[in-house]
Amino acid sequence: MATFKLLAVAAITSMVHATNHPPGKRGLGSNDGLDLSGFESVGPIKMGWQYNWDSDIGGNKLSSVEYVLMLHSLHDGHENVWADRVNKWLDRGTGHLLGFNEPEQPLP
Repeated sequence: MATFKLLAVAAITSMVHATNHPPGKRGLGSNDGLDLSGFESVGPIKMGWQYNWDSDIGGNKLSSVEYVLMLHSLHDGHENVWADRVNKWLDRGTGHLLGFNEPEQPLP
């Protein structure tokens, strides 16, 4: 498991300087609690957005990218907070939303 995490971090880190694609096409998915400060400390990043499989983010938002919230599912009350969080992030400049379909987890 630690090897996989190390490989994932190395692959994502290599994107920081990899090519000259427009930053809007690259995004970063990360779980809350993961330290992302290294991405911005190496210089301008070539990513335009980030997400975390949720509709809100803690202190892990990179300052130079757009946070794109996701409606992951209708389980566990995700839909109860969706409208409020959409408005919150639209007010902060978010211009995109993600929806996620999990056909293997149908609602009862």
